[in-house]
Amino acid sequence: IFFNTTYVQDYNENVTVANNTIRFNSNGIQFWGGFLNMSWVYGNIVYNNSGSGLILDYSSDVKKNPLNVSVYDNQIFWNNDWVVVYANDSIFRGNSIYENGVVGGLENMNIITTNNVTFANGTMNRSQTGGFRLFRIEDTATNIFFVNETFNSSSFTMGAGVNNYTLQWYARVNVTNPTFGAILGAGVNFSNASNATFGFIRESSAQ
Repeated sequence: IFFNTTYVQDYNENVTVANNTIRFNSNGIQFWGGFLNMSWVYGNIVYNNSGSGLILDYSSDVKKNPLNVSVYDNQIFWNNDWVVVYANDSIFRGNSIYENGVVGGLENMNIITTNNVTFANGTMNRSQTGGFRLFRIEDTATNIFFVNETFNSSSFTMGAGVNNYTLQWYARVNVTNPTFGAILGAGVNFSNASNATFGFIRESSAQ
């Protein structure tokens, strides 16, 4: 399905935008706040729009952000404006978001005045021209988590307000022999060059 106009949703619950190709519009997908709750955006390809590819926007009418929005397995790229995230209690998973915000030197993504948003198992890349930043966190954006997200952690900027984010990467290691039997005394060494904190969860042990 090709949308030739922006997909806009306002003041609803249980909204799904799935498996569309959206291009050549002012904006791609735009959700307003208010009563927008428990909604899903997945499997979409959004590109070459003159504005933003995705906007989860604050509603000035009722002064609320969108809530509980799941955004996963989307490709959002080559849009002239940045991806805008105001949504609270939401998750981005498995998305590819890259080379947005190429007009006016904008960042690839802007995370604004939001709380409790997780980005997991996705990829973000900035524009290869103009030196634009990967993303911007500003105006009291708190409890922002990046879990196994692939991006350049040095290519971002912090704006006004008290903002915070957490980076987490997890690796799973399986130690076994060719017959899948127990190996006595086996161990795994992790090298740490940046003084990060390591935590371990043992799923099983040798008998």
